[in-house]
Amino acid sequence: MNVFMGGMLEQIKNDYTNSIHIYEKLCVIVKAELEKLIDAKKIILSVPMQTRVKELSSIVQKIERKNTYTSLDDMKDLAGLRIITVFKEDVDKIRSILEENFVICTAEDVSSRLKENQFGYSSMHFEITLKDDWCIVPSLNQLRGKIIEVQVRTTAQHIWAAASHVLQYKSENNVPKEILRSVNRVAALLELVDLEFTRVLDEKNAYIKSVEKDYTNDNIELNVENLRAILYHYLPNKNAIEPENYDEMLKLLIKSNINDTKQLISVIERNIKQAIIEEQTATKNILEGKYAYLKNIDYLARAKTGISYRFEEFLKCILMLEIGSFYD
Repeated sequence: MNVFMGGMLEQIKNDYTNSIHIYEKLCVIVKAELEKLIDAKKIILSVPMQTRVKELSSIVQKIERKNTYTSLDDMKDLAGLRIITVFKEDVDKIRSILEENFVICTAEDVSSRLKENQFGYSSMHFEITLKDDWCIVPSLNQLRGKIIEVQVRTTAQHIWAAASHVLQYKSENNVPKEILRSVNRVAALLELVDLEFTRVLDEKNAYIKSVEKDYTNDNIELNVENLRAILYHYLPNKNAIEPENYDEMLKLLIKSNINDTKQLISVIERNIKQAIIEEQTATKNILEGKYAYLKNIDYLARAKTGISYRFEEFLKCILMLEIGSFYD
């Protein structure tokens, strides 16, 4: 190592020690904001978001390997955040969230580096900073201009990234010819998973539209989609706090010998007026502190908005009015 390189590394180490807390704070702020924005769009992630600030040892190795950095600010991936979606369609939705709420410095679809007959790592990479109006706040001023790299990928893409990291097969050049065919097959299968998830989502949306048009037909076997349509039609929509657990509600109905749409609609129509009265009474009692056993549950926050029952609790109330008791 020459004298210049040694001096530069020493300066970078000092800068890292003095600024690591800034990048850690940047990760916390961006993660908290993105969690709210993604939740508002009802996007479900396969795992919670992950953040990290590069360790000093990793930075030194990168500098010694690439020899293209002259200061800590040259490293655009010092702070990082990873978002893993279930569906490929959600990657584009998250891109829109980033574009609307942050400054995008760079954006890259890593898979675009690959030729059509190549396999490899797929992910969307964004380098973003906070908008200037955020940084007017004194506590955030030190974050102005600081970059965080955001990676967005699907679950299938993440499986490939994790496996290829362990196998050290990040490109075809690294793979022994004897097993290249098998590796290509795995990569193709994972890509197919994303395509099939998209197909399932499209078919689900088409089915929901058909159900919403005709959920009152006699003797249609209940499923989570026509159950959802019926509840949204007959129950106060303000009480839907998604994600509602329609699968558990369906199990409860089947245990109560309510198996088709006609039966469910009849039960709801007979009991909905009284159930609404019961819900209003429950809300009043919660606000007055009469249900001490609920003090550690989020019922109070809900009651302050004028509701106490989610759809699931509304349905349980209706079943209690109809059959007197049931087993969860």
